[in-house]
Amino acid sequence: MEVILFRQCVYKLLASLFLDPTEERVARIKGLCAHLTNMLDMEEISERYREALFPFLERISGAVFDRSLREEFVALFIADLERFCAPYEGAHVNGSPEYTIPLPILLLEREYAREGLLAARNELPDHVAVELEFLSYLCGKEITAAQEGGDRERIAEAQRRFIERHLALWFPSFARMVAQKTDTLYKEVVRFADTFLRLDLGDLRNRPDHTRLAPPRLEKERALPATP
Repeated sequence: MEVILFRQCVYKLLASLFLDPTEERVARIKGLCAHLTNMLDMEEISERYREALFPFLERISGAVFDRSLREEFVALFIADLERFCAPYEGAHVNGSPEYTIPLPILLLEREYAREGLLAARNELPDHVAVELEFLSYLCGKEITAAQEGGDRERIAEAQRRFIERHLALWFPSFARMVAQKTDTLYKEVVRFADTFLRLDLGDLRNRPDHTRLAPPRLEKERALPATP
């Protein structure tokens, strides 16, 4: 149970970091960092996650979310034509950085609806923050299922399928693009998110309670280089 709660918090933190760093959101980010730092002491958390997460949490906790960082957020993810890194699945699976309304949106809306969610009105369904928040939501559903005797295996399988069918196919490309265009906090955010997705997908695939049919894999040979 503790591991699922840990994963839920990590995905919520990552989703928040890909949204406009308002004062309220920054307070939430700092709170999640403090909570996750405490969770690292739990025996159930593997050393691989500790090694990846601890320095990242220290960096985020000590970061100054000032005007310059918000300007960087806007430049990378909203407005700067030369540095724009489209935070949308459709821009990457279609092979073009120019965003158009693609098939992934329809597929995502169906997947969200299948789990009882409607797409947010203020953001497109294939925005990176929406996809990461959905994984956090599924972790929450798995916790509830474990507590109430529900179909926990189905929900864990839904998490694995969602990563394989969506984030595994486009996040590495997006992360490399961001890493090439900034040396700010966002380079570290995409690097950690890329690492965590790989670790989490590997663990989900190794669970004894799922069936797998030749799923796509994250690009092992093109993982982001370590930040100096």
